[in-house]
Amino acid sequence: MGYQSAIIDLGTNTFQLLIAGFDAEKMQISIKENQTYAVSLGLGAMETGFLQEDALNRAWVALDYFSEIIKKYELKGRVTAIGTSIIRNALNGEEFLSQIKSRYGFEAVKISGKREADLIFSGVVESMPKPWIETSLIMDIGGGSTEFILFKEEEVLFKGSYEIGGLKMLSLFHSNNNFSIENKADMEQYVLAQIKDLIEATKQFKPLHLIGAAGAFETLYDLECIENCKDKLEGNYAEELSVEIFYQHKRLLEQMTLEEREKFPGMKPFRAGILPSAMIEIDLILQAMGKSSLWFSNFSLKEGYFFETFRNSIPT
Repeated sequence: MGYQSAIIDLGTNTFQLLIAGFDAEKMQISIKENQTYAVSLGLGAMETGFLQEDALNRAWVALDYFSEIIKKYELKGRVTAIGTSIIRNALNGEEFLSQIKSRYGFEAVKISGKREADLIFSGVVESMPKPWIETSLIMDIGGGSTEFILFKEEEVLFKGSYEIGGLKMLSLFHSNNNFSIENKADMEQYVLAQIKDLIEATKQFKPLHLIGAAGAFETLYDLECIENCKDKLEGNYAEELSVEIFYQHKRLLEQMTLEEREKFPGMKPFRAGILPSAMIEIDLILQAMGKSSLWFSNFSLKEGYFFETFRNSIPT
């Protein structure tokens, strides 16, 4: 294996590790490790403006775990930790990144919402069946922010990053970080007010497909696969989801308690808190798009960063 690197996505809800190389024979990415660790780094920070001590303690546990995995590979210093929404906004976000650098020797960087959208796009387009030529909208629901990229073939027509992530919505509209159906209408009104320019862009460009990147969409795929899949992803990196099954699950889950959602078949417990809010956002986008298909892509920011840095490593 030639080029290999590790990317850590320091998300508001989860930390994710990708270790991958490029298989020159097959001309495709070769994934060695793909790990997710529930951290909830944003808990408390959205209200106070500071990453909280208990959240930082969880972060160090996750990073210690990732560090041990990384040591098994010859990466020649190619390890990058990427801070997104909560690290952009927290007053001690830069300090946290500096501590990562000194503690592990990793490169640790903070990126803008627009840069995040660019990397998500780079990852998702690599996962889709080829040729993929119809106008489509990528949606990546994080814990703090949600990114959208509207594109046709390789041209980006619109992109935006909005502070409407799953944990952010819990913080704004639901007491004790627990979803409540009584606040659904207020949340919908708030989200629609934030994404007015996106709604206008969908009217202008009329995307035919909504492609959900990783995270909450992976959970939707897991829920659907309990009854509707034979082999998970069947060797592919993207799959079409059933819009009908999505709405069936949405109606069920938003009426449940947190404890009931955690036990729902296919549910990852750390997603149970934010999934109803995420499904409300997905519903709003599907309504804005009209008749469209729904897809899940297993690639997102970290895969996009891998492809970008790999291309930059090739001598010109």
